[in-house]
Amino acid sequence: MLSPSSAQGYKQFQAEMLILIDAGDNEDILSWEGRLKIAVEAAQELDLKCRIGVSPQWLYYISNRLTEKSDVYSFGVVLLEIITSKSVVENNSDRTHISQWVSFMLAKADIKNVIDPRLQGDFNLNSVQKAVEIAMACISPSSANRPTMNQIVNQLNYCLAIEMARKKVRNEIELKESIEMISSDLHELSSTGS
Repeated sequence: MLSPSSAQGYKQFQAEMLILIDAGDNEDILSWEGRLKIAVEAAQELDLKCRIGVSPQWLYYISNRLTEKSDVYSFGVVLLEIITSKSVVENNSDRTHISQWVSFMLAKADIKNVIDPRLQGDFNLNSVQKAVEIAMACISPSSANRPTMNQIVNQLNYCLAIEMARKKVRNEIELKESIEMISSDLHELSSTGS
């Protein structure tokens, strides 16, 4: 995470985030919950910096003016990277920007293929949908249509809550199944021991 007193910039944050997402084999891939936590922490920091008037100078800006809305745009691009695990610009002959690719996938109503396939469906689709909506709002061509960093923090926390609730329910189901299996095994042992 970028601290207010840190000299780290966008490139350092992005490099660390990509290392976390790309770490190792499929067993080491950063979970959807982990990605959301990174996004929430980064959004909270940007929100704080915007409130105290410090801009982290992410990406280049056409107007050469750093504003909260330009930080929001940059954050939206990074959020798309977190969601998709794709580069900002594809390294192919088309040189497709990540926002164009996501827009194309959304036009096909193909939200499941927007998220990093290495997650293998281990996520709440509503959480992903909301995170993609947030990212796309952040990169709106009109800065007036972009959310504030505070709104982004609240919406990402909502996405995280959805994902954490899914995991809690899954864990409770797994615990119940384990208890039932142990109870069944104990019943069989007591039946054969009599």
